[in-house]
Amino acid sequence: MISEGDWNYDETVIKNLGQKYLKSYSEFIDKVNEEVSSTSETQDVSYLWDFTLRPVQLALAPHEHVDLVDLVKTDNKGLNKVILVFTSLCLEVRDLKQQAFSQLLPPLIMYGERPDAENLPKGEAQLMIGRIIPLLQEVRGFIGRCYEVAKNLILQLDVLFGQDKVAQSIVMKDVHLVTVFDVLGTLFTILAILDEVIENNNTLNEHWTLYRSILRTVYKADQFSFDEGRLKLYENIVATLEVEVIDGRILQNCIKQSLPVLSNRLQAEIMYSINCLLSANETAGQSTRDKDIQLSLLSPVTLYIFYCTVFHVQDKKTFRNIWDLHKRVPFIHVFGPVILPLTSFLKRHLPFCCKFVDKKMDAAVVTNRQSYLQTTVQNLNKDTVNFTAQVAAWCADLTEGFTMEGTVQTGLEKICRLLTNGILLAKNISSLVAMIMNMHSTLSKPITKNSVMCCITLLQQLKIIECVFSEKEEIFAMSVSHVIQQLTLKVLNSMENLKRKLTQDKKYSYSSLDIIAAMNLIQNCMNGCCSVPRNVICQIALEIAQQGKTMSNDDQLMFSNILQKIQIVTKKKKVPTAT
Repeated sequence: MISEGDWNYDETVIKNLGQKYLKSYSEFIDKVNEEVSSTSETQDVSYLWDFTLRPVQLALAPHEHVDLVDLVKTDNKGLNKVILVFTSLCLEVRDLKQQAFSQLLPPLIMYGERPDAENLPKGEAQLMIGRIIPLLQEVRGFIGRCYEVAKNLILQLDVLFGQDKVAQSIVMKDVHLVTVFDVLGTLFTILAILDEVIENNNTLNEHWTLYRSILRTVYKADQFSFDEGRLKLYENIVATLEVEVIDGRILQNCIKQSLPVLSNRLQAEIMYSINCLLSANETAGQSTRDKDIQLSLLSPVTLYIFYCTVFHVQDKKTFRNIWDLHKRVPFIHVFGPVILPLTSFLKRHLPFCCKFVDKKMDAAVVTNRQSYLQTTVQNLNKDTVNFTAQVAAWCADLTEGFTMEGTVQTGLEKICRLLTNGILLAKNISSLVAMIMNMHSTLSKPITKNSVMCCITLLQQLKIIECVFSEKEEIFAMSVSHVIQQLTLKVLNSMENLKRKLTQDKKYSYSSLDIIAAMNLIQNCMNGCCSVPRNVICQIALEIAQQGKTMSNDDQLMFSNILQKIQIVTKKKKVPTAT
């Protein structure tokens, strides 16, 4: 048998082979361009694709200038305080997430992306780091704010669940604020994403090393004229940025920040919330391809890392349950081209729990990644055909849907279904294309021409959905408010029936008073503009109203689905793209 070292590689042969494949790829791209151009000319859809002809875009998300204090008003002052505190913190985390994904992560991802990246002029790498220092300072301030919000959220939860019954603002015996713990996990997830994005940008880390070395050289050189005191101060700033931002310990520093001894009740509530979030994600089934659902998986995972680190717990059963998530989702699409292997993330942040992973489980991870990619590629043709058929059916239903045949309620339900189905369909297509491209890149597997053609077809379907939404934007804008009113009417009627049953018993307990107050608050918030603060208030109040099994599982599922539909409809600003 000939070993690899016995082969005599000829550089000319390798170069010629590379040029051959490059020529074949260029011919393939040219052929695809011709097909797309001919299709565009035949169908005459160029006017739909030119979005410069539509400079004004309608923002369908409802807004209102009302203070939270004015929204959270019931006769139960203790309930008002609890909901007001956690709503404000949840909204703060939402703003932090929006800031991270819109202002911080894109420039960090794109750093070093330039045509001459492999042949930079001498000293250009250091200049590039010098230009990005203000952004890193902004990231550092953002991280500090996240630490403060996380600590505040943890202490507020500890006070609420750790108090004795006499000092509690409301009865917390059967109350589980899973939504608030999910928001805490989301905050941890943002910090974890920053770690991953910075760590995966090899150019940034290489240039940073060169920049630190040049700073030490300048400090020792006599030929440079500078203020030694100011240089020393700047060097301290750069060293702080390295420790707090570059070194990949953003999440760990947040989890390990100084906290008082937390209560046993809070420990139990965190584990309860982790199990609830994992169960909810498991019921998602095939929709785990969705990038948002994949990203939501990191919330219970980071909560579990916090749980094990702070309470010094090593739970073998839960750790293995989380580890086994890689069988369904071997990679989590984080942001842009960055995807995160879940098992590697656990090993990095919970090294003391790796003893629960035997060699067989560890070997199965690599095999599962390869088989997941292989299965996804094998099913790509079928998925492409299915998505193409679904987009065609959706477009046909959309044309028919605005005729408003039948009753008004039936017409509104159909419009709501078309709106949500179109957005979810676009998200699924975008997630599939992004996952295909990123998995091939991460696993260093060559992508076949057939897979490329399927991805191009899927992107065409995504553009069709985008064009249809753009063309029907005025009709959607007129329909959205009616759809939201129809959805909120369901909540108001159902909540009124539940409250009527509860008030039949004249002997009220303290928990009954909290439940009635929470229901009144939900009705007040739903009977108005469905803004983000009102939705957050309703989610928290719904969990307080659920204590003592006031609502059946069907009722709770119905309320959750309606709130989710309202969020999908009101958040429609732009159709998801394959990024």
